Amino acid sequence: MVSVLNTMWDGKGMVDEPFKNGSGIYQTYKDALYLLVLTRLSMAIPTGLADVILRMQGPDGGFHTGYSSTLTYAGTDENAETTSIAIMALSEQRPIPSLNPLFLGIVLGGGILILLALVALRRRSTKAKFTTPTSPTSPETSTPIAGPP
Repeated sequence: MVSVLNTMWDGKGMVDEPFKNGSGIYQTYKDALYLLVLTRLSMAIPTGLADVILRMQGPDGGFHTGYSSTLTYAGTDENAETTSIAIMALSEQRPIPSLNPLFLGIVLGGGILILLALVALRRRSTKAKFTTPTSPTSPETSTPIAGPP
């Protein structure tokens, strides 16, 4: 059933028989219901679907019932039914997390410092494996070194 809805979405709105046979006005509530179904079924949401719905919100907060292919209100009014369905559909959307640049810098900087520390520790342990410590009684350490007069 969802596959039928997917074919009806044309990137601007739902193209159904009333749209084709009528005045070519998309219906906001149909977009909102489509968004709600996809969200509830955890399915992929077409790019721009939520944005189209949000563009139909009027300055007073209500949602216009319809819009043209140029994504303008097309002389339609707002109503409670469309507004409530749009609110239901949009309220279930997960916000896209935004990364604070300072936070991102701290995380990346910390990761780089940890990586450098691990490299330094690795080099020390490698050096320790290949150098043999000299004992205090070996000939190398028992010969006095001449200093300045």
